Amino acid sequence: MVALLNFLLITIISCFVVSLILLMVSPRIPVFFSYIAIALHIIFITLYLIYRNSVHEERVVMLFAAIICSGIIPFTLIVRRNFPLILKLYFGLFMLSLPLFIIAPSKMLTILSMGYLNTENAHEMHLDKNYYLSKEQGLIKQKDNEATYKVVKRMGIFNKTLVRNIFIGFVPDSAKNFIFRRKIGIRLRAYMHGKTEIDSLDITTKTVASRDTILKIIKTQDK
Repeated sequence: MVALLNFLLITIISCFVVSLILLMVSPRIPVFFSYIAIALHIIFITLYLIYRNSVHEERVVMLFAAIICSGIIPFTLIVRRNFPLILKLYFGLFMLSLPLFIIAPSKMLTILSMGYLNTENAHEMHLDKNYYLSKEQGLIKQKDNEATYKVVKRMGIFNKTLVRNIFIGFVPDSAKNFIFRRKIGIRLRAYMHGKTEIDSLDITTKTVASRDTILKIIKTQDK
């Protein structure tokens, strides 16, 4: 997984460098290469749609990264040429990944490593004010009963993680009784409402800054 993350980082940086060089010399590049770049982009999208539900997570991640990179390159080749405006606008959207990478590189790598765009608000439950319980994301998608969660505080476009690696053992659909004490820890109860009973988990843990181990996790069942 670390090797894949490093590969993605090197790939996206290389793509940005190549695109800036191509932007400067694009008028001297035969227009034929622009059509090749567009065709490759279409091929990668087609392959991604075919394999996006594949059990081979690495393949999906690689194809998604290829879509992003193959969307950046054509823009630099067509923006200074007589191509339809709709094409320029479409490929121009991929260039937004550059300021995103500069402002929030971890967000950009998360998008690449997950293999889809919408990572915001995924598997997330509101706790109180601007505090949320969120499923942790990684290079390989976790099974629902093996997933870990974190508590984050939203601060504009940034998120501050208060607690990581909370293992619940089921997919909660709500969380209540949230208490946060700075430099001490947090406490909450996660719920899963079944057909015949309510499964719940009490969690008390230190915050990231002072955390060494989870202090107490108590699983209860509310009939």
